[in-house]
Amino acid sequence: KVQSELAVPFDINNQVRGVLNVDATHLNAFNESDQEMLSDLAIHASKVIENTWLYEQIRFKAQMFESLTKVNETIQNAYDLEEALEAVTREACQLMSARMCSVLLLDETGDWLELTASHGAGESYKTKPRLHVDESFAGSVIRRRQPIQLRDAQQSNLYQNSEMAREEGLVSMLSVPLMLESDPMGVLSVYAGKPHSFSDEEIHILKAFSNASATAIQRARLNKDIRSMEEELRQREKFSALGLLAAEVAHEIRNPLTVMKMVFHALNLQFPED
Repeated sequence: KVQSELAVPFDINNQVRGVLNVDATHLNAFNESDQEMLSDLAIHASKVIENTWLYEQIRFKAQMFESLTKVNETIQNAYDLEEALEAVTREACQLMSARMCSVLLLDETGDWLELTASHGAGESYKTKPRLHVDESFAGSVIRRRQPIQLRDAQQSNLYQNSEMAREEGLVSMLSVPLMLESDPMGVLSVYAGKPHSFSDEEIHILKAFSNASATAIQRARLNKDIRSMEEELRQREKFSALGLLAAEVAHEIRNPLTVMKMVFHALNLQFPED
């Protein structure tokens, strides 16, 4: 039964972000004075909305950085490589409220990305083939050394495993490089189960998380190498101890034999052949 309508824009930072709309059930309900009053109200409301948005953004950032600090402590305390990778994928899912998270690490040649860890992944994702750096979406993250997101991995031509994404229920994704100083070591990816556009704040948070994760993974790798070297040293110490023991035994046997030989020759004993 609306017969009259008056609408004025919400102008925030010189951008129209919405409309303040009023209706009336009779004709010619609004005049220029009403429009001026509603415009003034829209100006004041725009300031309130802008301040509310700023507050929400600050609150969101504070929550994200607080979560980042907590998960950073968790992954940095991981001593074993497998434990560190599991912690990275698990905490990334929680931090980003993601459907699934995975870590792809470069192999020794630097040409292939291999799935090393995942959280929330199904069998289809876990068994997917490794990806070539020059021919894959994840590889483009390595080449550009910058985060890249896809709105819909199920439909995008850039994503090589669209069928797998449909089977796993993976829609939007954000991939960031795992950087150790200036060298890439792999890709950290988070997936949403519905269409989602990752904000600048979310991208910055995941980049910071990936930097901490790269450090944790590298430290876990070094710990693994150190443990391997320590085991090798222990084996060498065992062989060294066995060698010293054998030399000591040989010495203890050789001494009396030498004395017996000297005495035998000194006595010049002659025995019959039988």
